[in-house]
Amino acid sequence: MFVLMRIFNCALLLMLTGATTMWLRITIEPSLPPGNWHSVITGLFLCALWPALAWSLRSLVRFDPADPYRMLWMG
Repeated sequence: MFVLMRIFNCALLLMLTGATTMWLRITIEPSLPPGNWHSVITGLFLCALWPALAWSLRSLVRFDPADPYRMLWMG
C-alpha cells in the first residue's frame, strides 16, 4: 500500500510541476525574440525550470504528514 502511495505522490508531483512549467512557458513565450535561438532558449527554460520546480516542491509530497523532514523518497 505504501509503495503505491509513493508512486502516486511522485507521479502527482511530476504532473503538477510539468503543468506549471508549461503554463510558465506559455506565459513567457511572447517575450522571447523570434529567430534561430527561440527553440534553444525555450528548451533550456524547460530543462532548467521543471527539475527546479520538482526539487523545490518535493517537501509538499511527504510520506508521513506528521514528520515534515521525512521526504517521500528517503525511505
